Amino acid sequence: MADHDAIEQALSRYHALKDAAADTHAITVRLMDEVRDLRQQVQRLVRQLDEAKRARRRDRAMERRLESEITSARNELKRKEARRDAKAEEQQELLRLVERCQEFLTSGGASIKEIEAGIALPNGRF
Repeated sequence: MADHDAIEQALSRYHALKDAAADTHAITVRLMDEVRDLRQQVQRLVRQLDEAKRARRRDRAMERRLESEITSARNELKRKEARRDAKAEEQQELLRLVERCQEFLTSGGASIKEIEAGIALPNGRF
């Protein structure tokens, strides 16, 4: 009978160990799936971080490029404004000269159109 009890105990122990092994296997498989999922999540996050770093470098490069273009455009604007102002002064001077010439030409009583048409001035200047 002792052998029978020992066999029963061994059989009971066998089934308990077999159940524990099955439970452990199920837990191991579940943990392997979780590890795989977490590994994929880590890889995805690392890729996103790398992309963010590249984007930040691109953004900084774009920012530097835009700052350079803005500086160039501002310098060009200053040059063009200075040239415009110089031409405006030149134009004003030319207009004053035109007025003086017109006054000189019309001082004899003829109009510019008459002078351009070749009509002699009364004081004989033409």
